[in-house]
Amino acid sequence: MVGGGTAGSVVASRLSEVPEWNVLLIEAGDNPSLMSEIPAMAVGLQKSDMDWKFMTEPQKGSCQGLRDQRCNWPRGRALGGTSTINGMLYIRGTKHDFDEWAAAGNDGWSYDEVLEYFKKSEDFRPRANEKDLQFFYHGSGGPLTVQRMESLDLAWTLLGAAKEAGYRELDDINGPSQLGFAHMDATIINGTRCNTAKAFLGPVKNRKNLHVIKNSTVTRIIIDPIGKEAKTVEFRSRDDKLQQVRIKKEVIL
Repeated sequence: MVGGGTAGSVVASRLSEVPEWNVLLIEAGDNPSLMSEIPAMAVGLQKSDMDWKFMTEPQKGSCQGLRDQRCNWPRGRALGGTSTINGMLYIRGTKHDFDEWAAAGNDGWSYDEVLEYFKKSEDFRPRANEKDLQFFYHGSGGPLTVQRMESLDLAWTLLGAAKEAGYRELDDINGPSQLGFAHMDATIINGTRCNTAKAFLGPVKNRKNLHVIKNSTVTRIIIDPIGKEAKTVEFRSRDDKLQQVRIKKEVIL
């Protein structure tokens, strides 16, 4: 598995559920710093050692007023990837998009089909005053903790203004309809960030068939020129040495 980011952490954890499979996860970054645990520090994590510090390409219609018309493009460089430095908002794709993908021939991608996997991954925790609301579209007991954000007074004022203007107020931003105004959900657990490394890798770190290499950047995938199959992953380790590992089953980027 190349990259222990938002998706890589999940896939490595799920694959290692099969004890007969040996899973190697190679991540360019390190463990997230303690600073990343504090939700209010999210903006300060940009351009840190946990950020790849990417910049967008110059475009005439974008990033007006910025040097060379280039914006920062924060991407996480740590276990958990961008889920380690993002704003922690938890918003799924819209039902309409998933159903369109399924209608275009992508079997298994309709909203009703993917919803069970969203719910399986989730441990949803509503606020105390919302216990009586029906959160059918959320799951409980999964590895990823999702909480309703404790909204500031300004949020209640904005919701009231939207309602007064005739817009729809939603009980659940990830419910049956996402068109409207609502309080946000966030990947937070007990006041700290819940990135995918914490949620999916932390609980299974003692699995004997799961191996994680950090501070190691993959440089290339060596492909057999005849069979056209990926055979070897080459990476530069933390001591700046080029190393190779043979692929027994498959490589996932």
